Amino acid sequence: MKNLILTIIAIALSGCAESVETKVPDNTYKEQFELADQRIGKMLETLDRSDVPMNQKREILCTKYPEVYKKQYMPALLKLSPNEYSEKAL
Repeated sequence: MKNLILTIIAIALSGCAESVETKVPDNTYKEQFELADQRIGKMLETLDRSDVPMNQKREILCTKYPEVYKKQYMPALLKLSPNEYSEKAL
């Protein structure tokens, strides 16, 4: 009997926790998108400058840019415009 009650409580709590996580406001995604867009813009400006060492440009292209794009920019854009963009297209 105790196990049944504990199981029901655990299921109820985990069900509530999942619904809270999925209800992230659009403002959060918009802020995430804008911050990622700013970071990407700064990286592109750095890449355009001729006085930046080649190893720093390589680090941006191979490490920083893909990380920001895949982990911040792309997820926020997909949440804000799911009908316009797909993960495959991005």
